[in-house]
Amino acid sequence: MGVEDLKAGKVGERRFDFDVKGSVLRGRIQALRALGLFDECVAKLTPAERRSLEDTVMISSWVDGALVIAIDEAIYNTAGETRLREVALKTLRDSVSPILRSAVEGVLHLFGTSPKTLFSRLDLLSRSTIRGMQFVWTPRDDRSGVMTVSYPTSYSVPRSAFIAISAGLVNVFELAAVRGTVELTRVDDAPPRNRATFDCRW
Repeated sequence: MGVEDLKAGKVGERRFDFDVKGSVLRGRIQALRALGLFDECVAKLTPAERRSLEDTVMISSWVDGALVIAIDEAIYNTAGETRLREVALKTLRDSVSPILRSAVEGVLHLFGTSPKTLFSRLDLLSRSTIRGMQFVWTPRDDRSGVMTVSYPTSYSVPRSAFIAISAGLVNVFELAAVRGTVELTRVDDAPPRNRATFDCRW
């Protein structure tokens, strides 16, 4: 079964209904190659998914997010959690952050350089690269808070997807030039199983 089966909910009860910009997909592929994981992980994909990787994707075009989910699942099952975070973070550093940097720097200049400036606006900032995801920031104090991430129109999102997202939250600290920690504290196990919470501290 390929990407269309994933999106249509034909793999168990899963349904993935979100999109990412081509820069995210291309960045994932480049990171896999750079870290020497490409061949091993791609071998875990279905024939349809592998064919999708061969398509030429413009960095500004929207791509079915189910393919990124499939890639991240393959990384997680092949190389483990730590390597998945490494691939996701390299994707952001090399292929996504450079595109967003001017917008991020503008926000930090206007509203302050604390990570909470970016965390509280992440839902808006992410819309240029992701559709169908939601970020809600709940501050705990001036140096910590909880980020709730959900896929409102998807269900049965695998844990690997949220592990990859944790790398994105680490990248927020890097963009703010602040050292911090991110801990995945909960992935909902009740239907629709599409939400997780992260503890962020600096």
